[in-house]
Amino acid sequence: TCGDPATAQPFQEWYQSSAVAHWIGFRPSVVGDNGNDWQFQGTIALAWPTQEPGTVPLYYLHDLTTEDFIFLTPDSNGNLPTFPGATLGNPVFFVYPTQICGSVPLYAVFNSAQGDHFYT
Repeated sequence: TCGDPATAQPFQEWYQSSAVAHWIGFRPSVVGDNGNDWQFQGTIALAWPTQEPGTVPLYYLHDLTTEDFIFLTPDSNGNLPTFPGATLGNPVFFVYPTQICGSVPLYAVFNSAQGDHFYT
């Protein structure tokens, strides 16, 4: 069963140079309007702001040491995602757990020299 494509919304990637951190999602509260240095990188995909048939939550995890944001889904047993040194946040949006219904995978790339995950 597929989610309703008419209710999918574009989500974006943002970059903060001072923290060398990427954020993906709908315009996040971390970006704010307070003069911080988040830069809009572009719209990278469509996703749902609420649960749709066949979708799972995509959570963010925040590593306070590196200021890295990591985005993960629950495992196949439904266990919440974990990442060493990172704190689990709320779901950012809902995605398919596998490539179904004509979807395109979301890939993560890790820059180990700077401790930053970014997404494509």
